Amino acid sequence: MASGLGKRQQVLIMIMLTIGCVYGYLRYVHDPTAARLVATVKKHNALVQEVEGLDGEPVNEAAIRESMRPLEKELAALKEEVDALTASRIAGAESRDQVVYVVNETALTNYVTIKELAPTTPDKLNLPPDEVQEFRRLDRAFYKVRCTGDFIDFYGFVSDLCRVERLVNLTGLSIVRSRDAEGQVEVEFVLVI
Repeated sequence: MASGLGKRQQVLIMIMLTIGCVYGYLRYVHDPTAARLVATVKKHNALVQEVEGLDGEPVNEAAIRESMRPLEKELAALKEEVDALTASRIAGAESRDQVVYVVNETALTNYVTIKELAPTTPDKLNLPPDEVQEFRRLDRAFYKVRCTGDFIDFYGFVSDLCRVERLVNLTGLSIVRSRDAEGQVEVEFVLVI
């Protein structure tokens, strides 16, 4: 008697294995996904019914306003705090001269020669309108600056300006090679104090 499986028996075993694999996939992989989909659809339908039920109810504006009061107070306090911090960092009219003095000292320390440091108005500058509006709102002063020096020295100058106690912005920066001296650059920018 031969102990091997015949061709028909091998095919039946393959069919049984295939049916078992398909059953396992449907039972353990596909069904949990389908169950999550059904649960999500039910949750969606419940939310839709809840929202549709709210359509006929009047809006309680007084309750909404009442719940907004603490938020408005908190927002006002935060705005005051931001304004106070901004004011402490922006040079007022009385300290602008001090900032200009510090700019001159910083230039000398870094071997940068200031050729022009003159007050100007934002109208004479090529600044974006929203930037000009923000600077005016903060009562900022504008100075046109032209200077010359070695590029590394200029980098040190700008780096030191970043450490100035008051908030100083540089905008409209232009750097070109100097025609007068070899290895020097001519720099133009607007200093906003």
